[in-house]
Amino acid sequence: METKDELGKRSLAIIFAFMNGKKAPPGFSRHTHGIAADLTTKEKGKEWVVNSNYGHQVGWQRTWLYQWLVDHAWEYDLYQLKTETWQREYHPETDHPEGCWAGKVKVQDRPVPKPK
Repeated sequence: METKDELGKRSLAIIFAFMNGKKAPPGFSRHTHGIAADLTTKEKGKEWVVNSNYGHQVGWQRTWLYQWLVDHAWEYDLYQLKTETWQREYHPETDHPEGCWAGKVKVQDRPVPKPK
Protein backbone atom coordinates (compact mmCIF):
# COMPACT_ATOMS: atom_id res chain seq x y z
CA MET A 1 0.00 0.00 0.00
CA GLU A 2 1.29 3.45 -0.95
CA THR A 3 1.76 6.15 1.65
CA LYS A 4 0.36 9.68 1.32
CA ASP A 5 3.85 10.92 0.49
CA GLU A 6 4.29 8.36 -2.31
CA LEU A 7 0.83 9.15 -3.70
CA GLY A 8 1.63 12.86 -3.61
CA LYS A 9 4.87 12.39 -5.55
CA ARG A 10 3.15 10.14 -8.09
CA SER A 11 0.28 12.63 -8.47
CA LEU A 12 2.72 15.48 -9.00
CA ALA A 13 4.54 13.49 -11.70
CA ILE A 14 1.25 12.80 -13.52
CA ILE A 15 0.17 16.45 -13.37
CA PHE A 16 3.60 17.65 -14.50
CA ALA A 17 3.67 15.22 -17.45
CA PHE A 18 0.18 16.35 -18.54
CA MET A 19 0.84 20.10 -18.24
CA ASN A 20 4.44 20.28 -19.43
CA GLY A 21 4.58 21.63 -22.98
CA LYS A 22 1.06 23.08 -22.73
CA LYS A 23 1.61 25.42 -19.81
CA ALA A 24 4.38 25.58 -17.27
CA PRO A 25 3.35 23.70 -14.15
CA PRO A 26 3.21 25.83 -10.97
CA GLY A 27 6.69 26.72 -9.79
CA PHE A 28 8.35 25.83 -13.12
CA SER A 29 7.53 28.93 -15.18
CA ARG A 30 10.42 31.15 -16.14
CA HIS A 31 8.00 34.03 -15.60
CA THR A 32 7.71 32.95 -11.95
CA HIS A 33 11.48 33.03 -11.65
CA GLY A 34 11.54 36.59 -13.01
CA ILE A 35 13.57 35.90 -16.16
CA ALA A 36 10.81 35.80 -18.82
CA ALA A 37 8.48 38.38 -20.33
CA ASP A 38 5.76 38.16 -22.97
CA LEU A 39 6.02 41.04 -25.43
CA THR A 40 3.34 42.69 -27.53
CA THR A 41 3.45 45.32 -30.24
CA LYS A 42 1.15 47.25 -32.50
CA GLU A 43 1.90 47.86 -36.15
CA LYS A 44 -0.34 49.47 -38.79
CA GLY A 45 -3.32 49.27 -36.44
CA LYS A 46 -2.90 45.53 -35.76
CA GLU A 47 -2.00 44.27 -32.30
CA TRP A 48 0.44 41.39 -32.03
CA VAL A 49 -0.07 39.77 -28.66
CA VAL A 50 0.32 36.44 -26.88
CA ASN A 51 -1.52 34.12 -29.26
CA SER A 52 -0.37 30.63 -30.25
CA ASN A 53 -2.41 30.63 -33.48
CA TYR A 54 0.02 29.76 -36.28
CA GLY A 55 -1.07 32.64 -38.54
CA HIS A 56 -0.77 35.11 -35.68
CA GLN A 57 2.77 33.97 -34.93
CA VAL A 58 3.71 34.28 -38.62
CA GLY A 59 2.39 37.85 -38.51
CA TRP A 60 4.33 38.54 -35.31
CA GLN A 61 7.50 37.47 -37.10
CA ARG A 62 6.88 40.11 -39.79
CA THR A 63 6.80 43.04 -37.37
CA TRP A 64 9.58 45.57 -36.96
CA LEU A 65 9.85 44.67 -33.26
CA TYR A 66 10.39 40.97 -33.92
CA GLN A 67 13.11 41.75 -36.47
CA TRP A 68 14.80 44.13 -34.04
CA LEU A 69 14.66 41.51 -31.28
CA VAL A 70 16.21 38.88 -33.55
CA ASP A 71 18.97 41.27 -34.59
CA HIS A 72 19.72 42.87 -31.23
CA ALA A 73 18.02 41.37 -28.16
CA TRP A 74 20.75 38.77 -27.67
CA GLU A 75 23.21 41.66 -27.20
CA TYR A 76 21.25 42.35 -23.99
CA ASP A 77 21.11 38.63 -23.00
CA LEU A 78 17.46 38.34 -24.11
CA TYR A 79 16.56 35.19 -26.05
CA GLN A 80 13.39 33.93 -27.73
CA LEU A 81 11.77 30.82 -26.33
CA LYS A 82 11.52 28.36 -29.24
CA THR A 83 7.90 27.48 -28.48
CA GLU A 84 6.61 31.06 -28.18
CA THR A 85 7.32 33.77 -30.74
CA TRP A 86 6.51 36.57 -28.26
CA GLN A 87 8.47 35.39 -25.20
CA ARG A 88 11.92 36.67 -24.32
CA GLU A 89 14.08 35.39 -21.49
CA TYR A 90 17.05 36.91 -19.73
CA HIS A 91 20.09 34.62 -19.67
CA PRO A 92 23.35 36.47 -18.97
CA GLU A 93 25.21 33.23 -18.27
CA THR A 94 25.12 31.75 -21.79
CA ASP A 95 24.62 32.67 -25.43
CA HIS A 96 22.51 29.56 -26.12
CA PRO A 97 20.05 28.94 -23.27
CA GLU A 98 18.18 25.63 -23.23
CA GLY A 99 14.88 25.87 -25.13
CA CYS A 100 15.75 29.24 -26.68
CA TRP A 101 17.11 30.35 -30.03
CA ALA A 102 20.78 31.22 -29.99
CA GLY A 103 21.54 34.90 -30.48
CA LYS A 104 22.48 35.03 -34.14
CA VAL A 105 19.82 32.68 -35.58
CA LYS A 106 18.16 34.63 -38.41
CA VAL A 107 14.37 35.02 -38.73
CA GLN A 108 14.15 32.63 -41.69
CA ASP A 109 15.87 29.94 -39.60
CA ARG A 110 13.39 30.24 -36.70
CA PRO A 111 10.38 28.14 -37.62
CA VAL A 112 7.07 29.32 -36.23
CA PRO A 113 5.94 27.00 -33.41
CA LYS A 114 3.02 24.78 -34.34
CA PRO A 115 0.06 24.98 -31.95
CA LYS A 116 -0.34 21.98 -29.69
